[in-house]
Amino acid sequence: MLVRMHWHTTEIPDKSETSAIARIGSVSYSVGVSVTSTENAEEFLDGNREFLLARECENNTLLSIASQAGRDGSLLQPPFLFVTVSSGGQKTGAAIHAAPDGLVMTEMPASESMAVAEEVISFGIHPRRVFASEETGLAASEMIRKSTGTRFWPARRWSVYYTEEPIDEARAGPGALRAAEASDEDTVTEFGLGYQAEKGSIVDVCEYFLARLREGNLHLWTHPGIKDVRTVVATSGKTEHVVRIAGVYTPPDSREQGYAASAVARVTNDQIRSGVRIVTLTVDQADDGARKLYEKLGFKHLHERVEFIEVGAWRHAVDK
Repeated sequence: MLVRMHWHTTEIPDKSETSAIARIGSVSYSVGVSVTSTENAEEFLDGNREFLLARECENNTLLSIASQAGRDGSLLQPPFLFVTVSSGGQKTGAAIHAAPDGLVMTEMPASESMAVAEEVISFGIHPRRVFASEETGLAASEMIRKSTGTRFWPARRWSVYYTEEPIDEARAGPGALRAAEASDEDTVTEFGLGYQAEKGSIVDVCEYFLARLREGNLHLWTHPGIKDVRTVVATSGKTEHVVRIAGVYTPPDSREQGYAASAVARVTNDQIRSGVRIVTLTVDQADDGARKLYEKLGFKHLHERVEFIEVGAWRHAVDK
């Protein structure tokens, strides 16, 4: 384990700068931040589990990445770095770098976010994506720019929703939910290609759906017809009390018939019946239809996250 003490007197960029980073303001500050780094996921979880579980729903993504990093069959790839931030003797934040997710961060002050980015860069890691709250992500992106010359842009804004209550299925659309099976691989691949073409993603959606299928975490809403499978729903990020709906896709010719709403409702209710306390999901703020759907089902808004992407990188994932 590596421990570094950061004593910064950092000048934040001038407001006249035209990039989104200028929103941080034009001030200088001094702050003492302790940053502890490890490349061992288990060591990170042992030291941070209680801190992360205190806000389990908000930190579901970090907990999920840490539990999957280095595991056989995981889509996550090195370089891995797990970072803990402390100030005044108290843990105040955590962050993980893993490909292709990039640098994923809990909520933390700008000064601590910049210290995390500096730490990651000191290991020779060049993040191409930062996923965090707006101010946290802006500060980290600016530190990366100062150190490497790489500029980032806020490619997508995400709303995180959750529910602790079962969803009323009285108005469920026609059909039924079942677990995806090995014989569904061709259909699942077709749905993954459709998702990727329409929405884009930093991961290979086909491989992601197939990985969830092999784990038993891919669900299909079926209704007999020309195409039996109408909607696919993936679940991921299972922690002590939380699970995340991590992908929902209905092909264009099966939309506006209640399939997605029915599938999400049934998956949510099945998870709650199994003992899960909270089901969470993340929605692109630009997708008004999806946001309205989840709100109608009873999901409540939790917080916002912004996806900062290196200029010129992964444009295919964000220009749809």
